[in-house]
Amino acid sequence: FEKYKVPYNTDELIIGIAARLTKVKDIPTLIKGFAKAHEKNKNMRLLIGGDGEDKQMLIDLTEELGISEKVHFLGWIDDVDSFFRVIDIDVISSLSETFPYSLTEGIRAGAIPVSSNVGGATSLIDQKVTGYIFEPRDYETLGDYLIELSQDKNRRVSMQKAVYEHTKANFSLKAMKKKQEEIYSLILKHFNQKERNKVVICGAYGKGNAGDEAIKYTTLLSMRNIDPDMDICVMTLKPKKEKSIDRVQTIYTFNVIKLLFILKKSKIFVSGGGSLIQDVTSSRSLFFYTSTLYLAKKLGCKVIMFGCGIGPISRPFNRRLSGNIIDKYVDVITVRDHLSKEELQSLGVTKPLIEVSADPAVNMNAEKNNTHKIFISEDIPLDGKYICLALRSWKSFNRYDQIALACEYMYKKFGYITVFFPMEYPKDLTVSEKTAELLSTPYYLIHKRYPTEQVVAFMSKMEQVIAMRLHALIFAAANYVPVVGISYDVKVSGFMSYIESSTCLELEDVTKESLIHAMEESFLHQDKVIKATNALKEKETVNKHQFMRLMEK
Repeated sequence: FEKYKVPYNTDELIIGIAARLTKVKDIPTLIKGFAKAHEKNKNMRLLIGGDGEDKQMLIDLTEELGISEKVHFLGWIDDVDSFFRVIDIDVISSLSETFPYSLTEGIRAGAIPVSSNVGGATSLIDQKVTGYIFEPRDYETLGDYLIELSQDKNRRVSMQKAVYEHTKANFSLKAMKKKQEEIYSLILKHFNQKERNKVVICGAYGKGNAGDEAIKYTTLLSMRNIDPDMDICVMTLKPKKEKSIDRVQTIYTFNVIKLLFILKKSKIFVSGGGSLIQDVTSSRSLFFYTSTLYLAKKLGCKVIMFGCGIGPISRPFNRRLSGNIIDKYVDVITVRDHLSKEELQSLGVTKPLIEVSADPAVNMNAEKNNTHKIFISEDIPLDGKYICLALRSWKSFNRYDQIALACEYMYKKFGYITVFFPMEYPKDLTVSEKTAELLSTPYYLIHKRYPTEQVVAFMSKMEQVIAMRLHALIFAAANYVPVVGISYDVKVSGFMSYIESSTCLELEDVTKESLIHAMEESFLHQDKVIKATNALKEKETVNKHQFMRLMEK
């Protein structure tokens, strides 16, 4: 402070950034966010270390906003460590970054990271736990975060400790050395393997459906439990994004040329869970997924249909085609319910081994470190009592007003606040918004897409889940939360029957009264449902066992 002649008192919150003063670093967003926070709390100061062509424009901006006495341009910093040691909050406001190393420098010195959502910032920052992430150019949200931190010293202390421990465990020289060694060991292992060993996983991935992503998540988890170094390739609509999230090889779902090349090197082809084999959505998807079974087998792979739902398949040609391909080109099938097994039998499938298991997602248990994350991100109080609604639009169904009335009743009688959760985001958002607008009682509406493990953890904190979406019911039941199903498809009523729950309504039966009865009834027989759910969890292990059996052949 003496070197740069910066006024300072020990009570001030010091916010800092070390960066080139150029457009890509978007320092105006930081200055505007600081100005907003400064209106609420005058006891803060902003230090900007660096130089560049935007400097004069930035100085003019501070004068225009009336904060020039609290913003200090230090020029190039020779002693970067000393700079980071004097700041409390280290900000990155860039429009683009690779990995933000300046954040790790700040964390090492004890600063709390606040960063735009660019590059590798999210690998360092767990939102509102080890720091804050805001969208590029969103100075309003940045200002709100700076206000929060300035007003809560206890949060700053706990966040500082949490981010230091996280960074030390994952980004220290020791941790990086270990990761590099593991990478080279894995490369050598795969290089020295002469036989086909790759596993290809095919499913409806990358569409933003939380249920399909849960199936992928649990399928990968099962396979990594068998072999942590298993060579896996996932077919997805978003290969770049999911490659970084799941840390597997990915290919675009419809890149057939590349798929053929990979299948020639693969040992097992896994047709993932969910309802891939059906023609309700379209015949095209059915033709595509059955053709992948054919190609995989023809190119030398062992083929397993893994924890899947079958049907409905209504068109006669589609039934003949599906039955013939599955019967000839699949080795093992594990289905999630007896109805799917019966459908396979009615299609004339007799050659593959067929075992009834369960949806892979039924063994997704909430992780304690994830339970708070969506609450915090969506500003939902952690100490409230909530029921969750997971709706979808479906043909002519329009009784959402009856659902709203039932939710109002639950609030007035039990104090349960409704949370609308679009399981397929943003596809389910519109129907959630329309239903929410009908409520005269408090509610929350989830506005973002979240990782599967966070969705499961969030569902586990509900008092009850009412859902048309199958996997909302599965996530809740798996964590022993009472459920009410609204069935638009046999897979929903089938699952509710599987867990011995009587609280499932067909679409035509949905009224305020019937729904209230089901919601109250679900609390009364929870012991029976938990017992059935535990049996289902055990049955789900069939998926893993059959995959292992195929691997050993």
